[in-house]
Amino acid sequence: MTGASVRAAVAVENRMFRALAVLRIVVLVNAVALIAYRDNFDHPTAGWFCVAIMIGWTTYALVSYAKPIRRTPRLLVADLAITVGLLVATPFVKGEWFNATLPGFWVMGALLAWAVRYGWRGGLVAAVVLGGTDLLIRPDFDQGNYGYVFLILLGGPIVGYLVESLQQM
Repeated sequence: MTGASVRAAVAVENRMFRALAVLRIVVLVNAVALIAYRDNFDHPTAGWFCVAIMIGWTTYALVSYAKPIRRTPRLLVADLAITVGLLVATPFVKGEWFNATLPGFWVMGALLAWAVRYGWRGGLVAAVVLGGTDLLIRPDFDQGNYGYVFLILLGGPIVGYLVESLQQM
């Protein structure tokens, strides 16, 4: 790659992370609003602690992903680990027979960060981890759960592929 093509690839990645920052805010507001509306925690203190983690991590992620030098494997692994942790906390916080996971669509932040940073392979890795975790924590597997995991498994790699394509253009 020439210096110009490297700068162009970084410019595409920067633009994608700016768009992802907006998406992270939107899905955070959605998650917090739904959590407040439903108020269906078996353990409310733990539930609101998880919400505080989501708010804190989103703020940290917005600042951290804003600079290319901070987009390290450590940040991306932490992003995915926190998201997985919130998924795993769902049956304990909401109760065994929950319908929606605690983070809901907030998981898109980590999924798409992996896709933007590591292309279709990163999107696929994050999708498998998140989709697999979602299936493992559920007491049953129904059409809604299948649809959610199916979309994650499609979305991560597709976004990653599109980012790679833009960078090559």
